[in-house]
Amino acid sequence: MRALVLILTILFFVGCESTDYPGYKRLDESLHYKLAAVGDESVPVCEKCFVTLELQVFNATEKPVAIKRFDRVEFGTLSLSEPIVSQLLKGSEGDSILFKGTVADFNTNDWMSPISFDSSSQVLQINLKVDEVLTAEELVSKRADERMMKDLEMQGARWMSLAVDSLKFLEEESQNGIYYRELEAGDGEFAKSGEFLTVHYIAKLPNGELVDNTYIGNPLEFEVGRPDQVLKGFAIGISKMKKGSKSLMLIPSNLAFGEKGSTEGIVPPYAPIIYEVELVDVGE
Repeated sequence: MRALVLILTILFFVGCESTDYPGYKRLDESLHYKLAAVGDESVPVCEKCFVTLELQVFNATEKPVAIKRFDRVEFGTLSLSEPIVSQLLKGSEGDSILFKGTVADFNTNDWMSPISFDSSSQVLQINLKVDEVLTAEELVSKRADERMMKDLEMQGARWMSLAVDSLKFLEEESQNGIYYRELEAGDGEFAKSGEFLTVHYIAKLPNGELVDNTYIGNPLEFEVGRPDQVLKGFAIGISKMKKGSKSLMLIPSNLAFGEKGSTEGIVPPYAPIIYEVELVDVGE
């Protein structure tokens, strides 16, 4: 009798753990899931959180059907099916979960409009990625930061336009993403990769604020072609110079300090930089 009870118990649990898809776990009768990637467990999903989700929908033959994105939606207002919601509430930012089930399992007609399916029993696969999880306070703060960054980006674009006009750069002086003008010709060959350069420069923001001046200190020395020594735009300009030459460069933010600005805070995000450059020496 005890043996029979043990066998029945084992069969019960085996049945509960059975799955129609290898590698997946069963959530209910026809809905299955698999955790494809684990995110940041310190940022869990919660009912009152604002989440950004991306859902890629495939049919039974794994042909793409649709992509649906929820951007910063309060989690409790989502119209996803209860088993999926319950599973997501166990997850975190960065999680990637694969679901397999029917149209009815996913409640697709509630959240995939205008796309609809003829049969509620049609099998679908949904790849769901939790891109972002924010509390209400974090959302307010992040939106304020994003507005500030957008303002700085617009300021950078205005500065770039004003600098082009004030320095009277011509369209033909725009080369390889920067504005470049030779002020004084040099002699010799252009610097080659592996050579060491000695450079003096004065760097300013378009509003006239000084960024750096090597003439009141030591010149800059660096190896041509070695990465992460100088700004990309600066390297582009230097490649056009010969020993003894002087030039004027206007470098846009994407080839300067970009959206973050300089680490010291002198150059703000998205700011272009004006350089007056002298190539003092070229050596090996």
